[in-house]
Amino acid sequence: MKRILLSIILLISVLVISGCAGHRMPGPALSGHGAIIGNIQAPGIWDLIIYELDKVYVTPFAKPPYAYIDKKGNFIFINLTPGHYYLSHWTGGRGGRTTYKISLGKKIVDQLLTEVKAGEITYTGSFTAKVTRKAFIVPGKFEFGRVPEPSEKEILSDLLTLTKGTGWDAMIENRLKEIDKRPPATATK
Repeated sequence: MKRILLSIILLISVLVISGCAGHRMPGPALSGHGAIIGNIQAPGIWDLIIYELDKVYVTPFAKPPYAYIDKKGNFIFINLTPGHYYLSHWTGGRGGRTTYKISLGKKIVDQLLTEVKAGEITYTGSFTAKVTRKAFIVPGKFEFGRVPEPSEKEILSDLLTLTKGTGWDAMIENRLKEIDKRPPATATK
């Protein structure tokens, strides 16, 4: 019986995953939608999920936003309504799809909270993910650590390829121009 149940779950998972594969990134749905970009270095990262603060996600009625991720770990969440979001889960791991859920507490959520504004791209940061509990039957747990590299400009430049021809590329180019206009940071002693 367990074998049949496991086979059914595996089949459903394969169908869901293959049904999502190959979809082209859509452009901005509304001018009031924004995006979040960043980078995460995690073992075999395949998927990244964020939650909007104080919103409940119950499948199939409401699904959390999923990221588009390139091979370098650069990610973009698109078509987000204005609000506050935090990184919640990632899927990865060697040889399979293992889900890791962040160990949440008010302090952690506050550190990872990113505000999305209408029509803007927001940089949430660059992170490493350290597994604190391996997944087995239930999702594993992990901790985020902030790192200085890659920078916002490097991530945006890399995401131009991923977003080409979608409308997000134009927003990224505008953001890159804004960054180039910023005065250089001065070192303080």
